[in-house]
Amino acid sequence: MTDEEVAALRRFQDAIRKIRQVYPRMEVGQLEVLLSISTKPGIRGAEILQEMQGIKSNSVYRTIKVLSDVEGEAGDGRRHGLNLITKTPDPLDSRAFQLVPTMAGRDLAEAVAAALTDSRPDRI
Repeated sequence: MTDEEVAALRRFQDAIRKIRQVYPRMEVGQLEVLLSISTKPGIRGAEILQEMQGIKSNSVYRTIKVLSDVEGEAGDGRRHGLNLITKTPDPLDSRAFQLVPTMAGRDLAEAVAAALTDSRPDRI
């Protein structure tokens, strides 16, 4: 492995550690879905599924639920979402929804990009 590759992997590890300090439940797969949504605001869940080949649909939709604003009602004993994305009805298909990052989701995606490009690595 080259020195540049090692440095890139260390930046990735640092980014993951910093993310987990703020979002301890965040998993790498969830981050991948968030970044997909952040780079294509308004993307549908089915389109994410196409991008993430080999991932089962229930995993993608469960991830979308975790990343969204609320997973369950307060006091019901269920976990609540990370509030990193919102789901809005698709105006072209009433059965579908579009996914858009919240301000917190955009901020996290920008911080990850900065950490990976080493332009502002302490931003997360």
